Amino acid sequence: MDPAQAALPDAETETGLLQRAQDALGARPAEALALTDVHRARFPRGALSQEREVIAIGALKALGRGGEARARADRFVAEHPSSAYRRRIEVLVPELRSDPR
Repeated sequence: MDPAQAALPDAETETGLLQRAQDALGARPAEALALTDVHRARFPRGALSQEREVIAIGALKALGRGGEARARADRFVAEHPSSAYRRRIEVLVPELRSDPR
């Protein structure tokens, strides 16, 4: 079992889970990414799904997985073209700013 999953309390809230992912992002991006995967499994259409994607994209960038970050950012923008997180995504993946969308 994934360490992030093993440490996950059964009753952990959507907010609590993403807060743990955000807290891990700076020093432990692999853990942050794993927690976003757990969030996606437990809350696939959760109220905080856009926040989850921003954390996941940041974790992928921090792990040097730029191609995966770009692909996930592209999906995010396609699914949420007017999202308030669009600017944050463009900061994480600057190549998106040059796309004529």
